[in-house]
Amino acid sequence: MSTNTKKTVQNILNETNQLLNQGKHKEALEILKNQISNKNNSTNPALYISIGQSYEGLGLKEESIEAFKYAFKLNPDNAFVTNKLGNVYKELNKLDEALRWFELSIASEENNFASFHGANIVSFLDHKVDKAIKYGSVVLKKKDTFYTNNFKNRFGNDISLNNK
Repeated sequence: MSTNTKKTVQNILNETNQLLNQGKHKEALEILKNQISNKNNSTNPALYISIGQSYEGLGLKEESIEAFKYAFKLNPDNAFVTNKLGNVYKELNKLDEALRWFELSIASEENNFASFHGANIVSFLDHKVDKAIKYGSVVLKKKDTFYTNNFKNRFGNDISLNNK
């Protein structure tokens, strides 16, 4: 893929992310579908992730699953995609499938707080007490680090959470 194509794809992703943030999911989806019809862009997982998010925003969960699965096929190590799949399956109350995707996400990124949290919730909802405790204990251990890092990313290292 040439640099111009990458720049164009990045510009399209920036534009469609703005549309998604504005709740304009249908408009974003039209642009993204047009982009994947271009042979050079048809294997770009980021486009399929955005397509999945567009479908998700439109309430089309099954279509979002298909888009996220295609992004996963193109990039199986993407913890964001596997986490998104876990969340969509959780919303559909397909708890076994949700847990499978959260666990794949954890396997590809062992410090993925969101996936541990999702696995904890799904395990609890599915009455899998041992797994809920396992994932819940990791969430409790990681939450302080997660929130501290998130705080530092937003406000910088000069400010303390403890005001000391």
